[in-house]
Amino acid sequence: MNNLFLFGILYIFELMKLWLLEILACPIDKSYPLEFTILSWNDPESTHSKIKNLLLNYPSGNVLFEEMSSPIHYEQSDSTGEWIISDDLIIKPFPFEQYIQQLLEKIKELEVVHDAGLKEGEELLNFIRSEIKTKLEDAFKKIKQKIEIPAIIKTILPDLELLNLYKYHLEIEDAVIVCPKCHRWFPVFDAIPQLLPDALRKSEEDDLFKKKWNHQFEFPN
Repeated sequence: MNNLFLFGILYIFELMKLWLLEILACPIDKSYPLEFTILSWNDPESTHSKIKNLLLNYPSGNVLFEEMSSPIHYEQSDSTGEWIISDDLIIKPFPFEQYIQQLLEKIKELEVVHDAGLKEGEELLNFIRSEIKTKLEDAFKKIKQKIEIPAIIKTILPDLELLNLYKYHLEIEDAVIVCPKCHRWFPVFDAIPQLLPDALRKSEEDDLFKKKWNHQFEFPN
């Protein structure tokens, strides 16, 4: 991806968020997806509290942050009768079956993400990759069983909201990106992924970044 375009996206959205991993590739060999380790979150105390509350409030179905409306929007098409759904992650409205398929792909992308900064963050990642993934797979089966779509949505609404909050609304300050093909690592600092070719990298900045975070991450040679 062109770095100027990437920086333009980050300027619009202000900070690094996990949904951006969907468009990042190695600048050397174009490999995708890239391994991603979170080292620190923006506004760490607030984010820590939000992640803890996502885990604590999920059983009651009340995962939304304060004064926030649900990002999930769905309605029945007047022309086709299909149920159409969209959210912050899948902005274009899709028929429910395609929507679930796309969300399962987004969960698959989280398999190469780790949180070395927060124990609860890694716990939430594992919860999404297991519990929520299973719930969405079950929802997909219910579609095939001709169960009414609004009834299915009602049972998985907290799962949809939690996934949106985690990938779209939590902001990352520092992280490490590793290409699984060429094994190069790239820093994320000040919320900007530094996906630069070798000739444009600054060894001094790399060394400072490694010194700061080598207690939390084993950098590849």
